Amino acid sequence: MRLEKFLKEALAKGVIVSNITDLGWVWHTRRKYADLTSLVDFECAFDEDGVCRIYQYQKLGPKGGKVRKEKIEKVSRCCCTGCRTSVGYLRSLPNYIGVLMHIAELFNEKTGFWRLGGGCVLPREYRSNICLLYMCRGSFHKPKKENPFGLLKYMMQTPYIPDYMHLSSSPPKTFKYYNTTLMRIAKREWITYEEIRRMLLEDKAKRERNKGKKAHGNN
Repeated sequence: MRLEKFLKEALAKGVIVSNITDLGWVWHTRRKYADLTSLVDFECAFDEDGVCRIYQYQKLGPKGGKVRKEKIEKVSRCCCTGCRTSVGYLRSLPNYIGVLMHIAELFNEKTGFWRLGGGCVLPREYRSNICLLYMCRGSFHKPKKENPFGLLKYMMQTPYIPDYMHLSSSPPKTFKYYNTTLMRIAKREWITYEEIRRMLLEDKAKRERNKGKKAHGNN
């Protein structure tokens, strides 16, 4: 899409164009935290057609046969169905003309940033929190003493503290999160990027070990 049209649609949805995000994060910092979502297993379990486990039943026709290609494309959009009309659920865009032109080029008239067989083509650092953090199965809400994805989600939804010119910002000392042990909203000290990354990597390794055990039985 041409930049002028893209910006017109985005601004009409309330998107801001700024050196910092709508939550006060500088883009460089947000990129680092946003990239951490690549370490998370969202439990989508896409099949060979790119359809997630929840929508796979819709691929079957009345007599159990597969449906048309058009239907496959429709159900494979899944959570991304509203991308075009919502302009990617964006709330902010970086104030850099080159980046804005690139983002506009990735947005098309039919499916927004979503592509059949490839999913979202928008780099993680520019995706909205809705797109980055949504997990329809919600497994991170299960009682667990320390769930790194749950903590990352609450952190990324917490505003930073910008300077008076909105050119830089700093993290708050604490953030609010839902403590599954106390069963209420609690406060926790801000977790550094290095620490939350370590936690996510350890959680990923644990999940992979558990999958390996299930695949090989109880030997």
